[in-house]
Amino acid sequence: MSDVVTRTIGHPWLWLQEVTSTLFIYAIFIGAAVATRRNDHLYLTAISEALHGTPRLIVEIIIRLVVLGVAFCLVWFGYINYLRGFGSFRLPSGTPIASLYAAIPLAGLLIGLFHDRATGQRHPQRLRSSGAAGR
Repeated sequence: MSDVVTRTIGHPWLWLQEVTSTLFIYAIFIGAAVATRRNDHLYLTAISEALHGTPRLIVEIIIRLVVLGVAFCLVWFGYINYLRGFGSFRLPSGTPIASLYAAIPLAGLLIGLFHDRATGQRHPQRLRSSGAAGR
């Protein structure tokens, strides 16, 4: 709203657009990690819930490995992008683009950490029966 008003009166706040885009990017990536923690995202229930026994266990393990693989790729390639981002700068502030790219490996780390927690919440009876609930 402030951006529209300041542009209309002829004195735009150019930094406001940078702040807005930065917050938007961080909200997307951190939101994906939070959704993983809450078990609201990256969980493919349709296939695994239709199965029982060993096939279900195999599908759930594959799903977990895929999510961890995605988290690893976010960390690895996000860090590479982050390092390359120091060669480009945002205008008008001159802030390195790396400040935006930092959200990608951060989200990968959080998804990796939260995925283990979400897995434990998904199957608490299995963890209790195996004695792993106290971890």
